[in-house]
Amino acid sequence: MPVIGVNFTSITASNKRKAVKGKISVSSRPEIKSVEYREITSPKLENILAIGFSFVTSYEPDLGKIEINGELLYQHPEAKELEKKWKKEKELPPEVTVEILNFVLRRCLVKAVALADDLQLPPPLNLPVLRRR
Repeated sequence: MPVIGVNFTSITASNKRKAVKGKISVSSRPEIKSVEYREITSPKLENILAIGFSFVTSYEPDLGKIEINGELLYQHPEAKELEKKWKKEKELPPEVTVEILNFVLRRCLVKAVALADDLQLPPPLNLPVLRRR
């Protein structure tokens, strides 16, 4: 099912400018925070869920943090049932969860790479490096 739109609601990023000896650990985690059925006044947009999400990249030992929050619109034929399941169990079917979290991961990693560069933090993913043969 398609993601039909995304809106970032807040972005915070910090570098604590600590001198670090040894290895820096970088981890990123997308998370679904809320699920709500939405009625949209467009004939082709029905069965829409508004999915609240967060994406956090942490730098350890306590070096910095990037946090992105937002909402995406997701179309699914069983949207009302998915909202009920979320309200009851705080969970969605695995195939829906994977699709949503992969979308969040792709969109937010792109932003996080740029923010990390601006803050002089290591990128949140391994970037390819060319080597001379």
